[in-house]
Amino acid sequence: MNFSLYVIGTPNGYDQYPLDSNSSKFQEILTSCNSESQLSVLRDNQLIQYVYVRKISSDDGFCWGFGFALVVTGVYCLNCHTLNDLFETAFYDVLLKGKLFRYQGNSFSYQVSKFADDINEIKRINTFFKSKLEYELGDLFVTIPASFSIGNGQTSISMKESASDINFAVKNFDVVHITNNEKKNPGSKPPPPKPKHWVFWLLITAVLLAGTAIAISMFFHRNPTGPKIENASIQNLKTIYDEAILEFNVKSELIVNGKDKGVGDKGYVIDALRAIKTIERCERKDPLYPQLGTDTVFQNKLQQYRKELFKARTKIISENEKQLYDPGDSSGYITLMRERLKYIDYVIEQTNGNSVLDVQIRPPYEKDSE
Repeated sequence: MNFSLYVIGTPNGYDQYPLDSNSSKFQEILTSCNSESQLSVLRDNQLIQYVYVRKISSDDGFCWGFGFALVVTGVYCLNCHTLNDLFETAFYDVLLKGKLFRYQGNSFSYQVSKFADDINEIKRINTFFKSKLEYELGDLFVTIPASFSIGNGQTSISMKESASDINFAVKNFDVVHITNNEKKNPGSKPPPPKPKHWVFWLLITAVLLAGTAIAISMFFHRNPTGPKIENASIQNLKTIYDEAILEFNVKSELIVNGKDKGVGDKGYVIDALRAIKTIERCERKDPLYPQLGTDTVFQNKLQQYRKELFKARTKIISENEKQLYDPGDSSGYITLMRERLKYIDYVIEQTNGNSVLDVQIRPPYEKDSE
């Protein structure tokens, strides 16, 4: 998964690393945040920016901010709750490492004037996100569908809302601010923390996050004999699993019934394949799955997927048989149908078994042609 990561905050006035044209946009989000934390989703065609910010008051009344901006292209996150958990974990990891912040007077403050002053810590943060996004949470990101609305401005929603409600907002608005622990008076600064309770709260939160990280690590390293799984981790898995089933149900139906002659649309075939990969991984590979208390659905979904592929293949051929096999017909529509047929045939051949985990999204013949 390709992404760009920014570290943003107010060590000595606003600063970010790396510095580029996104500076004013990220700064505005950081300074306008009125809740303890906020995850903003900014869409610009195929470009999506996830901007996570924290606002914290120190003993002297100064309110400082810190956060991250994750930029991806062509994909979006199915579960903003899980992504927010990742940002939260990264935040406390950075806070407690003592590289960018120092603990003094029962509160934390910056110990750098610019993030570039500690490049090694920036590299460590990048490595943390790379490891999580590429090797653990990559299946949270799926291709942006054509159904995403554009030009509808911005909206706000609480992190307390369901994943489906948040996804609805992301799909229909260009900018979505997902707030957490909203203040009764949005214009006021966060109240200064009580020294003893602040330290206690921070340490307890760090312990809980560490426990969640252990559960997630065990989840992906398939170690069924490890420590007790936290309920939060089970819930995260269930959310991923349920989202994958929903995504599969929608996209598999569109393989044949896509709008505007979308039969066999490669995008729907790929999205359904990604979703069924996640379903199988949850059921076959993850020790947390038995604790969900749900029945396995993978085999039925695989049969349904292949059935839709065969139906799409038959429909394309029956409606365009003469043109498809006419070497002299190179019109754009027929060329597109030929490409769809070729990809459908590839997927049908590769899914002729009991697993889809090893099926490549992009077949070798596409890679060779680049």
